[in-house]
Amino acid sequence: MNYVGKKVYHKAQFGNGIIIAQDESNRVTVQFDALSEPKTFPAPACFTTFLQLLDETAAKQAADEARAHETRAATQKALKEQEMQLRIFERQIQSRQGKRQADNKAVAPRYTSLDDFFNDQERLIVSEIVYLRQNGGKRQKIVDGEKVEVKGGIYIYSFEADSELNIPDNTQISLWQNETEIPAVIINCEEFTLTIATASYLGEKVSVIEFSAEPWKLLHFLTDRLKSLRAANSPIAGSLILDGHKKIQFDKPILTGQENAVEMSLRQPITFVWGPPGTGKTQTLAQIAIEHMKAGQRVLMLSYSNVSVDGAINRVFDLSDVKTPGLMVRYGYPRDKDLLRHEFLTSYNLVLSKHPQLVQERIRLIEERKRNPRTSQRFVDAGVRLSQIRKQLQSEERKLVAEAKFIATTVSKAIADSVLYEDRFDTVIFDEASMAYIPQIVFSAGLAEKHFICMGDFSQLPPIVQSDNGSALNADIFQFCGITDAVQAGHGHQWLCMLDTQYRMHPDIAAFSCKYMYHGLLKTASGIKEKRQPIVMQPPMQGKAMGLCDLSGMMSVCLKTADQSRINVLSAMISMGLALRAAERFDVGIISPYSAQSRLLHAMSRDIAEREAG
Repeated sequence: MNYVGKKVYHKAQFGNGIIIAQDESNRVTVQFDALSEPKTFPAPACFTTFLQLLDETAAKQAADEARAHETRAATQKALKEQEMQLRIFERQIQSRQGKRQADNKAVAPRYTSLDDFFNDQERLIVSEIVYLRQNGGKRQKIVDGEKVEVKGGIYIYSFEADSELNIPDNTQISLWQNETEIPAVIINCEEFTLTIATASYLGEKVSVIEFSAEPWKLLHFLTDRLKSLRAANSPIAGSLILDGHKKIQFDKPILTGQENAVEMSLRQPITFVWGPPGTGKTQTLAQIAIEHMKAGQRVLMLSYSNVSVDGAINRVFDLSDVKTPGLMVRYGYPRDKDLLRHEFLTSYNLVLSKHPQLVQERIRLIEERKRNPRTSQRFVDAGVRLSQIRKQLQSEERKLVAEAKFIATTVSKAIADSVLYEDRFDTVIFDEASMAYIPQIVFSAGLAEKHFICMGDFSQLPPIVQSDNGSALNADIFQFCGITDAVQAGHGHQWLCMLDTQYRMHPDIAAFSCKYMYHGLLKTASGIKEKRQPIVMQPPMQGKAMGLCDLSGMMSVCLKTADQSRINVLSAMISMGLALRAAERFDVGIISPYSAQSRLLHAMSRDIAEREAG
């Protein structure tokens, strides 16, 4: 506004005057009646302090301009402070990244374009494929096989391994029995236990068998899915790739609580739910799924493991008011025995319940093949018809999955099965997200039209990369989106909600985890100490929720194995002795940071079990 010619009054000492000039910096020059020399003041700030405009209209405009000026100044100050915080934060990130690199740990890359992301991630995946092809595919022995279940002509077996296995669920494998190759698929691989599914009957018990796996095939599928996603231009996937660090909230704390997690998932396109152990992550996942279904949305739930998928579908079904067959389905091979027997929660069982005549015909044909020699025409004709029935049931199963409102399966299944990756869903929920490769998460986000929810705990296991521990493929999605660094610096994140109350551990155990893993953010629900007290008061360390056994004065010797792992026989013996004492009343687990030590403990536990069984 031009103030030249306006009359003013100096509130302190100069009295009346008139504005005679106004420069480019908005400073006004006033000639007062009582002074010979004019005075200069900064406008419009001077009209709220020293000078009073005698023109009411001009005074009102000056007041409005002063307020706008103050707002601009406050905004600029806030932006400068934010820029300063961002520079400090970036230096902290660089410091942590330098430490990670020095420790040969993964550093999550930052990308400025989608093309850079897809090119770099494809390069990382191809590098892992090359390593697996060169070092994988070898035959390995598994022992103590036992038929767990048979459903629809598919036999489920559980085996034990002498060494710890890290093979993704849904990996295609070959079993070798008397040099005969038998196709199978891994349902679950957890430490020393391998659960597989095959169309071939191996016997009620299998003492030993060899298998070979080709896990790189799943990675080939993943590169194909990324190529399709690059062309699809998914807004949610694009935001997940590029915007994570932009969502750090320097002036806000971390949002917490189950209700906030559910509300965030409904309100914004991307939500991360950080769920430490015992904080009700599965319960929250089920509530999120149910609320989205109530809003008329179709929901896909994915996870790295079958165990997580089974837990999710069971909890959603238990909490849901509507239990109509076909509304929610578990697609793929479940590990949970109750789920295997459920009439309609698995898509395959639902198909069987809808086609009982085909089931009866298949049973009759299987029996007929058993009664006839393999060279007979009856045997061949029965096999042809069984193949037709299998294809018909598979086709019906795919239709049911396409019509379901809630589908739970593994990310490997979604990557490999066109009934999922060619479909789109209103909402996608990814559980145990910290264990999955970043491109697996981004692929999953590309299936979501409205909402993508990542659930997990970045303080637990990261993705497993065979080729190089320092590979960027080993970084998790929380680190990639800036959430891990934001939490470590005490900042909030627009996408993040933490489940901060745990309902599982004795407070003394939770306090240790809270201090060293969860930045002082984890609380314990009331009444947990009293619930856990009966365990605390039992041997071997009565009255202590946590105990330390110091072996430093006992000639304890730690040896390094050929695979650069470590083994300590004395520590294993004492751990097993303590565990056996505690196991007189409670279930016990023994954890070791070294694979060689875990193999030793596993062998000891099997020997003890065999001795007691005998």
